[in-house]
Amino acid sequence: MRSAIKTSPRENHWRTAMMTIVAAVWTLGAAPRAHGMPIPFMYAGIPVIPDPTISMSGISQPFWGWAGGPPSIRINPDHWAIMPQGTQQFLLDHERGHWALGHSARRAASLPLAQKEWDADTFAARAMMRSGEHALLDQHIRWLRWLAVTMPSPLPPYAPWHVQADHVLAVAAEFAPARK
Repeated sequence: MRSAIKTSPRENHWRTAMMTIVAAVWTLGAAPRAHGMPIPFMYAGIPVIPDPTISMSGISQPFWGWAGGPPSIRINPDHWAIMPQGTQQFLLDHERGHWALGHSARRAASLPLAQKEWDADTFAARAMMRSGEHALLDQHIRWLRWLAVTMPSPLPPYAPWHVQADHVLAVAAEFAPARK
């Protein structure tokens, strides 16, 4: 038997707003791929919602529904517009990885943030390789290498850009024999 969880009027407002956004996006029937898609859209059953308030270091943030709503991916549309397609795809798969790996669950609270990010990167790289998106993953790796020489490193606990690129490349190498 479920116990009733008391929510504040503010939480109810956010829950209603999230469900309205999810319903609107779902009704639009957006394509499952990111390329050329305006935000909002659905990706793998998760609504992708514009959020211009998040910084470059947090371009996409999973919102696990602190008000009890469904997961969503929040993306700064200004940053999204300048990303190559491979990085957009990687970002979506990375955030989907947080959800699939249970990073919102209480049991995951003890995992360090750096480990969660590393695991989500691994999930995204493997998802792209499994779906045959080798060229897009290569494009993302090139983007990370470009960031490494043009931008400051992200703040801890996030790994420097070149370390992220090396990690994604190593995951992609797991699939080398199957690659044509």
